[in-house]
Amino acid sequence: MHFLERFDDDTRIRFEAASTLLHLEPGSWLVRRGEPGGDIYVLEDGTLEVVDVKPAGEAVLAVLQAGAVVGEVAYLDDAPRSADVRARVPSRVRRWAREDVQALLEQDHEVAVRFLEGLGRVVAARMRATNTSHTMVSGVPIHANTHTLEELLATADRIKDELTLADERLRAAPQDPDGSAQVRTSLDLLRQQVASFVAARPDREALGRAMQRLRRELRPWLNRSRLATHLVAGSDVDVITPALLGHVLEDAAAGEGPLGARIDRWLLNQPSQVARRDAERHLPDMLDGAAGPGKRVLLLDTPASPRLVPLRKAAEEGAMLVLVDPSHAVLTDARALLGPGAQVATVQENPARLALGQSKEDLPPVDVAHLGELLSYLPDRLAVPLLAYTRSLLRPGGLILLTALDHTDDEPMWDHLLRWPSIRRSAARLERLAARVGLGIVERPATRTPSTALALTVQAR
Repeated sequence: MHFLERFDDDTRIRFEAASTLLHLEPGSWLVRRGEPGGDIYVLEDGTLEVVDVKPAGEAVLAVLQAGAVVGEVAYLDDAPRSADVRARVPSRVRRWAREDVQALLEQDHEVAVRFLEGLGRVVAARMRATNTSHTMVSGVPIHANTHTLEELLATADRIKDELTLADERLRAAPQDPDGSAQVRTSLDLLRQQVASFVAARPDREALGRAMQRLRRELRPWLNRSRLATHLVAGSDVDVITPALLGHVLEDAAAGEGPLGARIDRWLLNQPSQVARRDAERHLPDMLDGAAGPGKRVLLLDTPASPRLVPLRKAAEEGAMLVLVDPSHAVLTDARALLGPGAQVATVQENPARLALGQSKEDLPPVDVAHLGELLSYLPDRLAVPLLAYTRSLLRPGGLILLTALDHTDDEPMWDHLLRWPSIRRSAARLERLAARVGLGIVERPATRTPSTALALTVQAR
């Protein structure tokens, strides 16, 4: 939760007016060890990392996401900074200088009381999420690395205790800021500890068993979230459903009660899911210019309902649609969503079988092939044949549209705990992959997150 959301509207406006916004480039330092403390910072957008810099090298102690407060402890005790904090990605930070805050508090006793109460709640929420094995650096809890299953399950016990308290608070007062902060702090700890455990466990079989135990321990809480329910409660096969992807693209938090909605919002705001939405937002514009009257559009990826909106528009303008999916139910639902007037042909088949020549289906030539995020789930040995097969279907001047994820800090959690494994490919790697089958980039819209949207066409010889 943003620190200012703890205050009423008048107080919030006054504090916003007393702050300045800082824009940090990747690698820029926000604070350095030994500098005078006192100023308070709130991360508006981006990612910060707390770094321990030593002559022998540096170690990242913690990663801070949007909404994190930095410097509140140093403000209270006026102590020097005890760690270095820098931007990992382009970040926007709101800063309150100590003297400006002091002047504002001296003007209004009631404002001062509310400010100090709010600051105390931030510190208390963080302290509740720590135990004796944790330390505090510049007001940020630094958690001991988790390397054993016993330590991981002990973390799960702490998280369950914290979520129990948060659930009680939110049931009594759904807008309670302390309850919301408690949820986010607990889940941030989960993400950090999963990443630490995964990094120390090269044995994939042992890692799988450990994540199964952790899912079982946390399932009653994670299943309060709509998004986690699709994953944690699903089977080990075919977890990437239209409902799951549709929920991410719609970006509407939901779940069981206030706690479930807050867990869902935390998951939807993680870098992987933000990157998915960021890349997807470019596809309707690229499709709009390529799918006019009489054009034939092929959809090879799971037709989640948000993806069908631009296709419905294309169909209304006279485009002919070819939908491919291994599920008959998915194709039936997609046809219903597109409406009775749409020119739609459905093909019940796995795209990988088409790519490998193992299918008897004979798809027609197309003007646009929409792969969506399909390459995020196919290794190179399948991605290359799929691109080659799709290229063979293109009419002259035809386009292939796709999206992909790059590497993100949260991928161990999604790949191992939540069982949503993605193959992360940078734009450069995708370009090399496409070039292997004679495809070149026509359009690469700029994305703000670790994601890529591409329009490909046959390269001129």
